[in-house]
Amino acid sequence: MNGDLVLTPGGFKPRNLVHHVPPNHLLQMEGQTIKLLQRDGQLVKDLGVIHPRSGPEPLMPRNLALPVDRVRRRAPEPHMPGIAPFAQVDGWVAYTGWANNTGNPISSFSASWVVPPEPRIKADQTIFLFNGIQNSTMIYQPVLQWGNSKAGGGRYWSVASWYADGQNGLSFYSNLVQVNVGDTLIGFMILTAQNGAAFDYSCGFEGIADTTLPLQAVEELTWANETLEVYGVIDCGHYPATRKTSFTAIDLQTGNVAPPLNWTVNNSHTECGQHASVVSGATTGGQVDIWYEAEGRGNWLGSTCMAAHGDFLYIVQDGALVRGNPVDGTWQVLGDGEWSGSTCMAAHGNFLYIVQGGALVRAIPLDGIWQVLGDGEWSGSTCMAAHGDFLYIVQGGALVRANPVDGTWQVLGDGEWSGSTCMAAHGDFLYIVQRAALVRTSVLDGSWSVI
Repeated sequence: MNGDLVLTPGGFKPRNLVHHVPPNHLLQMEGQTIKLLQRDGQLVKDLGVIHPRSGPEPLMPRNLALPVDRVRRRAPEPHMPGIAPFAQVDGWVAYTGWANNTGNPISSFSASWVVPPEPRIKADQTIFLFNGIQNSTMIYQPVLQWGNSKAGGGRYWSVASWYADGQNGLSFYSNLVQVNVGDTLIGFMILTAQNGAAFDYSCGFEGIADTTLPLQAVEELTWANETLEVYGVIDCGHYPATRKTSFTAIDLQTGNVAPPLNWTVNNSHTECGQHASVVSGATTGGQVDIWYEAEGRGNWLGSTCMAAHGDFLYIVQDGALVRGNPVDGTWQVLGDGEWSGSTCMAAHGNFLYIVQGGALVRAIPLDGIWQVLGDGEWSGSTCMAAHGDFLYIVQGGALVRANPVDGTWQVLGDGEWSGSTCMAAHGDFLYIVQRAALVRTSVLDGSWSVI
């Protein structure tokens, strides 16, 4: 791919057309020329020409800029039941749109959303989440970003404001500021002045310094949206590790009027069930959800073990430790541990116990923090249960009793337990499925009988 192209929320652009607007500066249109000014009005430099496009249609997503030689990858295998490998996703994925036909300009538009968990699979993808306003020529948007763009970034979440052309034209951005998972964001756009067909706006994130990007004397912005836009996604695990992101407290005004918001829903890519949903079209306090999966279905392919503790289920799925709600299937990834190779799990006391590879690991259900217990070799373990003060594990051909405090262990009896696949404790016994038999086993000495 052309090395002189850089990524923006609007696609790939020639590097020399994408400009940083420093704090205490603004952009001003004069004719078709856009200029960078200091806040006091002193000219810094001319940045080029913005040619207006004709027609009522909004700029995006029809004018996304993708290089013709961009390498499009395909995932090697699915990560959700029933999801086939899919070609790389670049562009707007799911969004809602509303055209202002009221006769009065949009005077303010804001929305609140929470910074979601990071993707389970951290690769070279870039994710943009934003509310925005646009016309036929440019889009104005406070953007939450994961990954890299011309503004900067990396494998973390950050925010900046953008004024972008979607088809190889000029684009502009504020400082990029890192934010944290769980932070509440309020992205806003405000009409600050109007002189005939020339409009002044301000855009940014409330309470986050240096993210504001002021405009003067630009074309009226008429089409509002709530959007998920991505680049380089080839796997369902490339999306945030949660079911959805909710844009809440949506507030759109035209002058002093709150017009009805009849959002149009558009879902351009649905490989993982991703889609937009209008929860409330209220002009004040509305809500739009951006889903990363189909509603009512979790992403559980690749799960290897599970246990119940307290009010939740705990599952190792695709390298992550996940806490699931047994009522509605909602879930949350715990910590950033790498749990690939885990084969069995049990809950005991205040902890989860997981055999991963050759180690017996104790994990905290609250946050996924973990610790290896002892120096035993647990490779080949196939099932585990907790009973009384101990853990019981089938490892290789042996039934082993392990101490959950320090990981010390003892083989019980001389039974041959190869082929055992699952185990549960009930009453005074362990029950183990071994090949075609259901076996009842004493926790004291490992003696057994087929039932």
